[in-house]
Amino acid sequence: MVAEDEEHSEDEEEGEGGELDIREVAKKAPEWSAGVIVYNNSAYPIAKSKYAEGEFYFSTSWRAVKKGIRGELVVLKDGSTHKYRVKRKGDKYIQVVLL
Repeated sequence: MVAEDEEHSEDEEEGEGGELDIREVAKKAPEWSAGVIVYNNSAYPIAKSKYAEGEFYFSTSWRAVKKGIRGELVVLKDGSTHKYRVKRKGDKYIQVVLL
């Protein structure tokens, strides 16, 4: 089990392997979500805003799809990966814009 964790870390550092791994995590996101966001070492479901074009939102109170993931990216269900910028932190949701 330790060897698997070490191999996983190497994949994440290489970038491409880490992205492939996070794409698998995105497939496990709830049906209602647009994909996942890696934030504070956890992958949370992310939803597309109905009100602001090109914006997404999520909440750290939502159940994480996976914990222990490093990085700062969004993976949409179509498999595309994006960096993001936090636009606003509210009481309930964190709004982000894809870069």
